[in-house]
Formats: sequence, C-alpha cells, structure tokens
Amino acid sequence: MNLRPTFFSNKADKHNNLLKWKKLEDVEELDKLATTALNQKIIIFKHSPRCGISSAVLRRFEAKLMDKGNNDLVFLVNVLSDRELSKVLADKFKITHQSPQVLIIKNEKLLRHASHYDILDLDID
Repeated sequence: MNLRPTFFSNKADKHNNLLKWKKLEDVEELDKLATTALNQKIIIFKHSPRCGISSAVLRRFEAKLMDKGNNDLVFLVNVLSDRELSKVLADKFKITHQSPQVLIIKNEKLLRHASHYDILDLDID
C-alpha cells in the first residue's frame, strides 16, 4: 500500500508551473510597470533560488494564488541575479530587504508586504 500520494501529497504540487510569473529584472522595467499598471494590483515575490525556505514558500504561495483565481499582475524577482532591483524595491517602499518577501502594490503605493512564512498568511485580496 502506497501512502505517499495521499498522506504526503502537497497541494502546491498540482499547481507546479501553472502560474505565469513574469520576471522583473531591472529598475527600468519597474519604472515602466509603475506607470502602465495604474489602478491594477501588482504582486512582487522576491525569491532566492538557493534558499529552501524561499522555494517552499514560493510553491505554497503560488498554490494560494491559483486557488483564489488571482488575476493580478504577478512578478518574480531573483534576489541573487537582480540585487540592485531588490535594493531599489526596499528603498522605494521603505522596507527592510528580506527573502523571500512579497510586496503588494497598487497605484505606486505599497498596500501590504510580508516575508518568510508570514507570506502564506498575507491577505492578497
């Protein structure tokens, strides 16, 4: 009897790679996004691909977005390869850099943010 599929299954597994993350890779893209996406909620996930916690939270957060049928603009920032952008985000919104970290922005204002496992309790509505 194989208990693994039912007992150890992770809800996030079924959503693997279904969410179409857009990569946010430089400050120019961020500035362009800020002016073109007015009145839309933007979700930015700052992720370190070397961090197990970041990867686990990313999968679970992605599943949460999929379950809610989220239509917001979702962006992924690799904090290792895009350090400057990560620093600009922290400075612009006056928050301490963390990874993983989620920022929810609308009309160029930070609505909410969270880091590490607190991301999973973040109100995304």
